[in-house]
Amino acid sequence: MAVVKIKAIRSTLGKAIGYITDGSKTNSGLMCSSNCSIVPGMAEDITANMELTLALADHSRRFGKPPSVVAYHVIQSFKPGEVDPNDAHDLGWEFAMAITKDEYDVVCATHLDRDHVHNHIIFCAANRETLKRYRNPKQNLDALQNLSDNLCRKHGLSVIERPGRGKSLESIYAQTHPGSAKERLMNKIDEAVRTSFTWEAMVASLAEMDVKVRPKGVNIIFAEPDMSRPIRGRTLGAAYTEAALMMRLGREHVAEFSLAPRMVHIKGDQVRIRIPGHQPPAYFRVDASKLVDHGSTYRLFLSEAGDVTVTDRGGKIIAPMAVADLYHYFDPPQPARELSSAPHSPSRGISAKQQRFFAHVDRQVSALRDEIDVVNTLADYDATTPNQRAAFIDNLGQKVASLDAIVHELILERQNRLDAGLPVKHVGARLAKASRQRRNLA
Repeated sequence: MAVVKIKAIRSTLGKAIGYITDGSKTNSGLMCSSNCSIVPGMAEDITANMELTLALADHSRRFGKPPSVVAYHVIQSFKPGEVDPNDAHDLGWEFAMAITKDEYDVVCATHLDRDHVHNHIIFCAANRETLKRYRNPKQNLDALQNLSDNLCRKHGLSVIERPGRGKSLESIYAQTHPGSAKERLMNKIDEAVRTSFTWEAMVASLAEMDVKVRPKGVNIIFAEPDMSRPIRGRTLGAAYTEAALMMRLGREHVAEFSLAPRMVHIKGDQVRIRIPGHQPPAYFRVDASKLVDHGSTYRLFLSEAGDVTVTDRGGKIIAPMAVADLYHYFDPPQPARELSSAPHSPSRGISAKQQRFFAHVDRQVSALRDEIDVVNTLADYDATTPNQRAAFIDNLGQKVASLDAIVHELILERQNRLDAGLPVKHVGARLAKASRQRRNLA
């Protein structure tokens, strides 16, 4: 059986096509087919041809503004284990041709990076024969689902009896995945990070699973239809903060910087950043994938072991600078503020009421442990003489830095085990304990 979704693409057409044709997801492009490129997995050619068709369609218009929709993205997800990847791709291309009648520029890519095979179909919004626009009324989703169902029956696959408008494959099979909504969300994030190496790729991968991601203040917010309200990454644990996710995506330690918009100039895939307080005025460039827009601020994540090339206003190279040395000009991050006061723990209980009760008890016990840790530390501080207190505070700072390093190592160890398909439960327990100690000492 297959679940179908459709959404409009209004911008970043090239990025969308580049994502679905990514060789790491499509067996080096072998699982791609297109009617507008000699090489089916060549994202640049496909994008150029679609943009040419759109330009011709806009030129043929006699009045009015060009429509905002440039293409449509259809996702066809199959039940895990029910279909062979090659058969899924053949069915996906047949589905694409049934939708477009071969009158629209189209690309079909079959992704193999999850436990369920799924097809991505992107087709140009303008008909290349008539130059008229594709119409996608609300009832079109039902028509596409029926079309997919007929193809599934033709190929001997099962069919879902009316799954509900826009319902995702993950939602349909949620009952087969035990645990709370938070645990399922954590599993989705882990899966997205396992198959991604940039923030944009992770966000796109989560979008396929009906999870929306947005920054808010110092937090990253995750939302999905099955949850009653959005949830902050830090409430899921230390491995789900923004800094931790950037570390996991790069599989390396990262240095984090907070930037005012006036310090940032974005041009294409490159970002020029002004170094505050540096005389004479100096700048360095980074890839846009290292920057996350928080609205009133930007957050930059660079490899902790790397360096940047410092230039003057005209672009003349001044000297290389270690990333760690940038903290002479930027305020260091405050990781403790991103940690939850009650780290997430697996749900207990059978009924929903029992699970809520045990979750309440777990939060109370965790809060009590935190209070004991803080009170004991304050008692130790009060027991010192006035001339020893500066050294006591300095020692606490060293302990926080040490725990910070341990937390980062455990986050990377956890990700390495996820990449290798190994269990992470014991690493998660050590990570929760270390992050709690770090937060309380801070």
